Amino acid sequence: MRALACLFLGPLLPFGCLADPDRGFDPNPKLNLRPENATGIPYWMYAWVGSYYNGTTTFRFSPMESSREDESVCDMFLNRTLTYSFPSLAAVTEPDETDENSDNPVMFLLKSWKPGFNLNPPDNTAARPAQINGLQWELQSIEPPRHAYPFSGRPQWDLKLEEPVAMPFTVSGKLAHPSRSVRSMQLNTSSCNLAADTWWGVNFLDVNATAGIPLADPSFRVQFDDKSANFQYAGYFRMNTDPGNKVLDNGDPRRSVLVGTVTVDFLGHIDAARSDVLVPNAHEPRWIPVIGWGNGTAAGAAGNAGSVSRGSLGRIQDEARMSQPGR
Repeated sequence: MRALACLFLGPLLPFGCLADPDRGFDPNPKLNLRPENATGIPYWMYAWVGSYYNGTTTFRFSPMESSREDESVCDMFLNRTLTYSFPSLAAVTEPDETDENSDNPVMFLLKSWKPGFNLNPPDNTAARPAQINGLQWELQSIEPPRHAYPFSGRPQWDLKLEEPVAMPFTVSGKLAHPSRSVRSMQLNTSSCNLAADTWWGVNFLDVNATAGIPLADPSFRVQFDDKSANFQYAGYFRMNTDPGNKVLDNGDPRRSVLVGTVTVDFLGHIDAARSDVLVPNAHEPRWIPVIGWGNGTAAGAAGNAGSVSRGSLGRIQDEARMSQPGR
């Protein structure tokens, strides 16, 4: 079977209309994967049936006084908010159902990168994405399945669909397992102790961390529909410089350290060319797959979808009609 994916990808990446045979697709109903014939896009970022939003993520770090005697927060950063913004992609997709213990209504991924970052280098493949470790920051509700590794681990976030269940849908999340649910990041800014020491490593904390300040587990909330999405994360951070052993041995034995609260906000608009069709008036988020499903349909149009990863297209459409007001 051959598939047509006619992609207008706007200013982010200039791709065209490509057709290619299905490759290595396992139609396991528990998986939320698209076939690999969705060519001409960085598959490692768009591998799952769902909605994709291009936008900007803004980080706001607010340092606080620490009670730890072996660390001192730089006075120059107190009562200030350090703000950084990066281009980003948010994905709200069908849930991965390879974890039998998960009741999460969706899978959520947020990826941020520095301007000029190459999202699709020549050596990038679906099985071994070369750029996955080069992101500026990433949050994911679960380690997503991939064609080379079709099963996920436990969800890192427990997600709940909030009432009323209607577009725009609202999903809130609380931490299930700390591990790698929020990756660390690196920033460049001023230093307290050494003018040349501008590198900062940032860790996002959970309640089990030691930071010299009262901690609570982080939380997030995402609201989305077929036009836009917004996301808010609230938690705590610890960041420190690393001037190197020579500097530490020759004078200043202390690293510069900051601890405090952090908020992360994403605001973006639907990328219709890379998104499947979000079913209106459904009782939970559902999608009609159109990207790479061999239905001869231009990306972003519902068309005659040939497969549906969570059941038949007719069942989804019937549920949507039955959930409409007056029925």
